[in-house]
Amino acid sequence: MLSNLGAMLVRFAGRFRREDGQALAEYSLLLAFVAMACILALGALGLAVSGQLDDITAALL
Repeated sequence: MLSNLGAMLVRFAGRFRREDGQALAEYSLLLAFVAMACILALGALGLAVSGQLDDITAALL
C-alpha cells in the first residue's frame, strides 16, 4: 500500500518536472493573487479607518 502511494506521488511529481515553461505562468498567477489579496485587505482596512474617523468627528461636533 505504501509503495503504491509512493509510486503514485513520484509519477504525480514527474508530471510537473517535465513542463519547464509553466513556472513563469504559475509565478505570475501567484503574484496576481497576492496583489489582489493586498488590495482587498487595504480597501477593507481603509474603510474601517474611515468609519472610525467619522465616528470621532461626529462625537466632537
